[in-house]
Amino acid sequence: MKAELGDLIVIPLAGRNALAHIVWISSQMKNVFGFCIFNELYIEGSFDIEKITVGDYLKIKMFSGDVSVLYGDIKNIKKNVWSKIGHVDLQSSYKEMIVHNIGGSLYEGDVFLRTLSSSEYSLFPKVLSAGNKAIENILAQSFK
Repeated sequence: MKAELGDLIVIPLAGRNALAHIVWISSQMKNVFGFCIFNELYIEGSFDIEKITVGDYLKIKMFSGDVSVLYGDIKNIKKNVWSKIGHVDLQSSYKEMIVHNIGGSLYEGDVFLRTLSSSEYSLFPKVLSAGNKAIENILAQSFK
């Protein structure tokens, strides 16, 4: 199954589901994509795509600070580990969320902006792609 920007995916979490919104699919890093998690968990079939508020995303506490975007392996969608359930267009402001640190350089998505000084590294989220179990564990902790 092919994933696209704006797609909604379901990540199962012990009887409930996290709903994610794809905000970046890398063309440079193999199989890496970025997504935001909506603020509520859902029981399967209980959410209405028409009532989703784009931009109402969970801030996730990580060792490096609060983040809005998680990075995973797109194979989870292609193999239907995480199901694609619909599509909601991204707001124009989504590009602010995909400014990140890749190997000490600042990017907007896959577009190189500049090299970061070492004092700036912590100012921008690092692209650290996690496996599906790691993401499920991060989300389980975030919704406690």
